[in-house]
Amino acid sequence: MTTITYSTFYGSSREYAQSLATWLGVNASEASGADISSSDAVVHFGSLYAGSVLGLKDVLRNLGDNAKLIVVTVGIADPSLDVNRENIEKRLEKIIPCNVMKRAVFFHLRGRLDYKKMSPRHRTMMWMLRGWILRKKERSEEDEMIINTYSGGVDYMDFASLDGIKRYLKPETC
Repeated sequence: MTTITYSTFYGSSREYAQSLATWLGVNASEASGADISSSDAVVHFGSLYAGSVLGLKDVLRNLGDNAKLIVVTVGIADPSLDVNRENIEKRLEKIIPCNVMKRAVFFHLRGRLDYKKMSPRHRTMMWMLRGWILRKKERSEEDEMIINTYSGGVDYMDFASLDGIKRYLKPETC
């Protein structure tokens, strides 16, 4: 049995998880309340936040000893850029224990960011990040994107990006 969980602040992870769940014919549920103990595989959609994946610790705490773990990160950083993907996966290696890492697979999707919907705390964090970026001598593409979208928003949601996860879960159907 495959279980789909998600943890999100503003909805992108939930929308992706629900879309995949509909395709699989299962339910998606918030990671903090999901019963995953008897699952053969857990697909967790988590927002990238402050160097971690939201809800991943809840999943790891309840993951069965032999269950596969499919971690789907959702953020605004472009995962097609090697440097972004490598940074995300380095963080995951620090969070996920070695015995689980051997049965873990990663996918990285892009979500949306809307400053108007952000909490005051998150807006403050973005303001501080923007200030730090502005002081840098050299800026990456991602740095420029943060500066250019500051106080506005971006929407990179792309449900076709779920296709790789679908092929992984059911290779015979794609």
